[in-house]
Amino acid sequence: MSLFNVDVGDEVRPSFQSERWMECTLPIGLVLLEGGVIGVIASKVFQVEPWVLALISAAPMFANLSSFLWNKLSLAKKKVQFASYLQLGVLICLLIVALSPVNQLGVVMLVTSMIASRILLAGFVTVRSVVWSLNYARDIRAQATGQLQMLSLIHI
Repeated sequence: MSLFNVDVGDEVRPSFQSERWMECTLPIGLVLLEGGVIGVIASKVFQVEPWVLALISAAPMFANLSSFLWNKLSLAKKKVQFASYLQLGVLICLLIVALSPVNQLGVVMLVTSMIASRILLAGFVTVRSVVWSLNYARDIRAQATGQLQMLSLIHI
């Protein structure tokens, strides 16, 4: 068995292929929502105050504070659909960042979208672990999730 060829079984193979594509493409979008990237954009393009840069840097902490709520919010919901909506929300935040005008409204859009994307991403990571536990058999789960995580780290 090769490193990039986990036999997940016929039932979940299409799902696993979709997960692999997502793990290869999502990090490309997420890097554009990282505090370092947005901080440089905010500083150089929008010429924001230092407290705004601090707020941007704190976005991952807001996400950490929100993570305990995501299990409650996803209860009695279809996990794959819920995770897909969270991913869509992150992509919408990325689009808002890209389309933010260079003015005070743009600064609000930029900072709000950046923080919201991190909170949505925390929810996605939380719900994704439940999806993985439901999708992949116990005996291959570590291999499948390990491969998916390795794919996402290749971009770093």
